[in-house]
Amino acid sequence: MKEPKWRERFEKQYAQFLLSEIISGLMQQEKMSVRALARMVGVSPTVINGLRTGTRTNLTFKNFLGLVSALGAKVTLEKGKHSYSLLD
Repeated sequence: MKEPKWRERFEKQYAQFLLSEIISGLMQQEKMSVRALARMVGVSPTVINGLRTGTRTNLTFKNFLGLVSALGAKVTLEKGKHSYSLLD
């Protein structure tokens, strides 16, 4: 991974893959359907399904926070010894 552009593309695709796996896993834990989650977040089921499959990569921050909240999770930012939770 010595080529910077290749590495950057890989890291972006890997992050998208991780997000899709996390969303799918949380939906499974909560026993939540695509339609139910979409209703709670206020988006179409196509958006949720696209996130789960990795075909949708563009999501507004508002919808991302709604998705996280609906799945009973939270977003935490960490820097050094400090952490800040966006949803509690």
